Amino acid sequence: MIIAPTVAAGFTLATVIVHKRWANRKQVLDHDHALIQLLLAQNTKLAADNQDLRDQLNACWDAHRMTNERHLSQVIELQAEVSTLKHQISELQRQDAVKRQRNDDDDEVQDDS
Repeated sequence: MIIAPTVAAGFTLATVIVHKRWANRKQVLDHDHALIQLLLAQNTKLAADNQDLRDQLNACWDAHRMTNERHLSQVIELQAEVSTLKHQISELQRQDAVKRQRNDDDDEVQDDS
């Protein structure tokens, strides 16, 4: 019978096609797996780089904060000095006014004599 060899050839052909498709799918899966591994490695590196950048940023913020605190302390000290100088100026102006008044009074006494 001719049908039997034809059916056998058909099964053989079907088996070859299935194996070929399986081999292609396995190759695609292997490629996908390699790509996933590469992406995971890149993600891990990016995460480490990101953490390094965060650490650097935090260090910069800490330094900036410390500088601001130092500057604020200096500003407070300078404001205290300005206040002290204003008081000294006021006292000197008061003393000068008293001296001028005494001089004016002395001049009037001398003019009267």
